[in-house]
Amino acid sequence: MAEFGAASAAIGLAGNAISLVNYLRQVKAAMETVEDDIDDLITELESLERLYGSLETQHAQQPHPSTLNVEQHQLYTSLRQTLEVGRAAFNKLDQEVRIVYQGDPKTRGWKDALKKQHRFRSGNQRRSGFREQIYTYNHLLQMWLSRITLANQVSSQDFERDASTRLQELREGLVNMYERLKKSEQDWTERDSIFQSAAFPVFDKASWTALNKVRESVELSQQITREKHFDIPHAVDSCYVGREEEAQILATCIFAHSEGQPRKQKRFVIHGVGGSGKTQFCCKFAQDHQHRFWGVFCIDGRSHEHLKQSLTKNVAKRGKVDNNYLAALNWLANQEDPWLLIIDNADDPSIELRDYFPKGSRGYVLVTTRNPAYRSLGNVDPGFFSFHGLKNDDARQLLLRVAGLKSPMNDVASSDAGSSLDDVTPFATAIVETLGYLALAINVAGSAIGAGYCRIQGYLKFLEATREDRRRKKAAKARTTTEHHDLFEENRQEASEGRVEATFDVSYDAITKNNSRESKDALQLLKTFAFLHCEDFRFEYMKTCIENAGKETQQQVADKKAAASLIARAPPRSWREWTFDQSMRILTALHGSSAGVLPDVLREGRKQGVLDEHYEYRIRGAMRQLTQYSLATKNEKNDSWSMHPLVHTWAQEKIEREGQTGEQYVWCEAAATLLCNCVLLGQDDEEMMRMLLPHVDHVRREHKKLEKRIQDKRMSRMNPLPVFESGFSPQRALMLAKFSVIYASNGRFQDAVELQAAVQDFTVKVRGFRDEKTRRITKALADTLWHLGRGDDSAKLMEELIEACMRFCGPDHRETLTAKQKLGDSRWQQGRVNDAKLLYEEALSGLKNLYGEDDEDTLTCMDSLGTSIQMYGTDDAVSKAKKLYRTTLNARRRLYGQDDLKTLNSRELLYSAATWKGTHQELLEAETGMQEIIDIRKERLGREHAYTLLAMLNLARVKIELQKYEAADEIFDIGLPIAERNHGKDHMAVLFCRFHLGRLRARQGRWVEARDILFDVTERQKVCLQGWGKMHYDRIGALLELTKVYNALREHDACDGAAAEVLWAFEMTTTVEHPWARKLRADAAEWRRLSGRSVEAGAQ
Repeated sequence: MAEFGAASAAIGLAGNAISLVNYLRQVKAAMETVEDDIDDLITELESLERLYGSLETQHAQQPHPSTLNVEQHQLYTSLRQTLEVGRAAFNKLDQEVRIVYQGDPKTRGWKDALKKQHRFRSGNQRRSGFREQIYTYNHLLQMWLSRITLANQVSSQDFERDASTRLQELREGLVNMYERLKKSEQDWTERDSIFQSAAFPVFDKASWTALNKVRESVELSQQITREKHFDIPHAVDSCYVGREEEAQILATCIFAHSEGQPRKQKRFVIHGVGGSGKTQFCCKFAQDHQHRFWGVFCIDGRSHEHLKQSLTKNVAKRGKVDNNYLAALNWLANQEDPWLLIIDNADDPSIELRDYFPKGSRGYVLVTTRNPAYRSLGNVDPGFFSFHGLKNDDARQLLLRVAGLKSPMNDVASSDAGSSLDDVTPFATAIVETLGYLALAINVAGSAIGAGYCRIQGYLKFLEATREDRRRKKAAKARTTTEHHDLFEENRQEASEGRVEATFDVSYDAITKNNSRESKDALQLLKTFAFLHCEDFRFEYMKTCIENAGKETQQQVADKKAAASLIARAPPRSWREWTFDQSMRILTALHGSSAGVLPDVLREGRKQGVLDEHYEYRIRGAMRQLTQYSLATKNEKNDSWSMHPLVHTWAQEKIEREGQTGEQYVWCEAAATLLCNCVLLGQDDEEMMRMLLPHVDHVRREHKKLEKRIQDKRMSRMNPLPVFESGFSPQRALMLAKFSVIYASNGRFQDAVELQAAVQDFTVKVRGFRDEKTRRITKALADTLWHLGRGDDSAKLMEELIEACMRFCGPDHRETLTAKQKLGDSRWQQGRVNDAKLLYEEALSGLKNLYGEDDEDTLTCMDSLGTSIQMYGTDDAVSKAKKLYRTTLNARRRLYGQDDLKTLNSRELLYSAATWKGTHQELLEAETGMQEIIDIRKERLGREHAYTLLAMLNLARVKIELQKYEAADEIFDIGLPIAERNHGKDHMAVLFCRFHLGRLRARQGRWVEARDILFDVTERQKVCLQGWGKMHYDRIGALLELTKVYNALREHDACDGAAAEVLWAFEMTTTVEHPWARKLRADAAEWRRLSGRSVEAGAQ
């Protein structure tokens, strides 16, 4: 077995080396005149001894041979072969040395010493060669050992962090080795003629052979680490042909490196009409050169919204950074390994596309566009290609391959073609010419022929009939509009795309004429997908849509039981309330009580509540038809489908041509209903929320467009009922509530607030606070406002909610108690710490009595109470807060585990409390613990998630207290720019972070920087902090630090002013003197005394 053979060879060589070292030591003792040469030999051999020891250790730690993968086994085999050749070389080296000294290292008189010295010097050239070879052999084995270590760490967590560094070191070592071996030898022929000794030829050739093996192994590892991310818009079609010349030119121009020229980001533009194969060309190029890139990423360039969404989804998610496009661009710009970014379908001339290029000089960017103005974005000669049609032969070959009339791998007619190539070639030529040689149109035509809709000989007749029908409908539509234009004066691009869309109509008609349940399902799903995002529609969505029906039923039963239990507690309705409730029930029923339109296969599946084999077969069969006719493409990797943008647009227009705007509205509603049914309120799936986001954005945009066109007609029947003027219904409210959950889960709190506010307004008017759904959406809206830093608005809603809960649920109900805890959060954010503490204590007492100390709401309230008590600043208060944190931490560890996100929150509170008068040991424990929290949150939430950034800030605070200022500085350098980019410079959390940066600058003695930072923070807090504003605890803390900085800079008037403002704020917000205020008074008096100013004047 190779790995054990390598160890045996290493042990054997170690013995040889030890023997030779001992022999040379005796020679050195006898011949002091040549000791330098012998020292060199001894040094090289001792180095080899240590290396062999490493190899033995490597072997001892190696798992059983059966667990080795193929790569590891090959590495050990090559290492064993190198060691065996080295053993032979060592034996000859040993012989050469012993011949010089004739087996006796000791000197026997002066004559014997003279003879040995003569023989030693006459062999100087050979020994010099020996030393060179030993040096080469030593470093070669070291590189092998490093490479094996890399292979053994491929599956470890540390591999990604240090693989690139190790590979770079190996590459540099290889270059140095090659240079050393090439320095004195010109080619293999001369090398063989120069080295005629017994040792040289064998050892030299072995070195070169082994060195090449190392190089190949390193290149393979480099390829593996580079191909880490690979994401292209669509899989490369197996029938892809053509564009070889353009692909070669593109590879040459972007991969070429000009000596002496500075590195730059290389960009190239693929311009052309729709359907000309731009996207497939880029996908093929990325696939062919995948080994050159560490990552390949694709984003949708159709609009600002699509660009931002796809950057978030396709780049930010993989980089585990915050879910926004700026974080994605920043992450990509800072990757040192080569990456490729494909910006697909960037056609909108109003977009400044440069804003979506990663900054800096790294990476490669390909842009596909129909807009010729973007051609100037290319910065490597020739800068762009303009695609129109394929070459005649390529176009014909593509058609025959897709139609199954020619093998995709060669030019031989398929066995089931039924005709020879000579028979069908004329028809193929006519078809591709008619289609303008456009790749997409040819692909769709070939799919229709291959699916058996028609023979190749008759395809043009079907196509012409379809195009005539399109022209007739278009002319009829134009006569009914006020726009006047010549229908026959279309530009070249519009005419080309008209030919493409006609082929879509042929495929659509082919599916329609199948007249089967499968074809009916296919067309309904096509119409639904037309109003979703055109990429990444997953089977999982349809499965979840069906299976959630059963879960929703169970949830509704539980809600009804809970509501029934509250009816007895609630006060009886007044006559006015009863009349209003009955009127609203009737009106909502008239307005629409449907569960929402869906494709038949999904609607019927939801009735069953389980996705069994029957419904899965129907869904996959329907999608298979769309794929067969090239109206959709399948991604096997994640079991999803996508549509070409032209197909996507055509599908919407097809619905309108077949019916009216109302027909489009129906299928847009179907798409929205499908997404809505993928979400269960109260059971958030973060991964599902991220995947659904682009689809929700798209369906909402399309819905707004359609609603605007039909709103007046649709609402005219409901004019007497102002509550419904916005088109709301209970089903609509539920849908928007679920969409708001998707937005909030992705950090899009402003979008979430807009939807939640509309839903809350509707439910309050229609159902009132007596209904549990109204109370639930009110609480959700308040929580979202809290995340936006709008504490005043959140508190106002919670006050209203608590009043309703007290009336309809009672003072001891869970809803009432958790509402008090949430109001406490709002008060704390407002800076009203005393009020927050009272609310927390009241809520905690009730929750603990009713549900026990292990209830999650109880634990959450306990943590919140700790944060308010801690703000009192006394030793006793901090001790009580820590006790609460330890209680919740122990409970959550027991209930959820050490690394659960809720447990991490308790750990973070306890660790951050160490910065409040914590011991040195507590700070060290906090430092280790906070780093663990950061690592877990990075992995599970992302590097730029708000909670990850909060943990980084708290770690920086701990390091400041430990006087590890440089380490804290590094954290601020990384985290603060991300926080400012994601949340804005005026967000209260960002201001709090900058306050601590000012504290750090003060500790570093960088007083002017500290003053400027803290002054800016306090001025912004005056305006941005809701609640008590100027008297907010965040601002008091910043002002306290600013007084110290002013004093250090001897800016006494500013110091006195800031101190006075702090003391005034404490007087306004506390009933007893706060420890911070007491300390400030003492410090201020001491500062005035030291500066020779009047203490009494300052006190006044």
